[in-house]
Amino acid sequence: MPENKATVCRTSSYLSHPAYRKIKRVLSFRRRVFGQRLEETVLYERRYGVHMAPLVVEQCVDFIRERGLLEVGLFRQPGQATLVKELQDAFDAGEKPSFDSSTDVHTVASLLKLYLRELPEPLVPFSRYQDFLLCGKNISSERKQGLTALQHLLHELPVANFNLLNYICQFLNEVQSYSSSNKMSTQNLATVFGPNILRPKAEDPESIIGGAAVVQQLMSELIREHQCLFSREGGNVDAPGSSRPDSYPCHRWKGDPFEGAHTQPTAQAQSHDSRLGITAEHLPQQQLAHHPSPCSRQLSLPLIAERRGSAQKPV
Repeated sequence: MPENKATVCRTSSYLSHPAYRKIKRVLSFRRRVFGQRLEETVLYERRYGVHMAPLVVEQCVDFIRERGLLEVGLFRQPGQATLVKELQDAFDAGEKPSFDSSTDVHTVASLLKLYLRELPEPLVPFSRYQDFLLCGKNISSERKQGLTALQHLLHELPVANFNLLNYICQFLNEVQSYSSSNKMSTQNLATVFGPNILRPKAEDPESIIGGAAVVQQLMSELIREHQCLFSREGGNVDAPGSSRPDSYPCHRWKGDPFEGAHTQPTAQAQSHDSRLGITAEHLPQQQLAHHPSPCSRQLSLPLIAERRGSAQKPV
């Protein structure tokens, strides 16, 4: 064996597994998964195919959907902290840990919450927090108008944020449908996920406590009415699947439902959208079974980031 290879082997045998992962992550020049900007993750992972959500999120959701929907206290009961950290380090090192029948469901659920919590900016950007908070307050007094305004706000989110929030809310609606077994109602899930989805930039106790009730109500509506709120065409929440008889009727929009909020896309922008690969017609059929149609608006991150990343081989 050449001397340099023997040296590497001897060195790796003295390193702990976490230390080896850190070195591997640095040498691979791959951005970490946890704590990375969502748009950067979406652009990087496009090389692996079209996805509604980052791969770590999809893997967690698929596992929970298959093995954990009946688990009592799902998302409320914490997982094993050491295992959560090991899984986080593995994903950040470019690995793809496998989940099997021996994997603790609560640990995977905690990993999913951790990913959302570690985003540099929540799915509702800091700059829109007050707008959503005001909308939530209006829902209490004028539900119909408030939910219509909430639908507008959602469609003004960056496309990556919109798609992931849509994906999460659809899944949480599925989770609450098993609440008789897992004891996680819409309100319980909203309490757990709300602070990870909507939070102020200045996380002082006064701001958090002051907006907690409104955040929970907003998150409850996002879960309960996700099908209508995230639909660009609108729909009827009184149809089967709506859990409230007083749900507001979504309008059938004529033309652009958000005229004035977005300019008409140019041919160049439409070409850009098709290269992003996030339109419904390009989504694999097996994903459409559980996943909503993705928003096809343009990502704001320049494609130069993708071109720079495409020169690297997947880890």
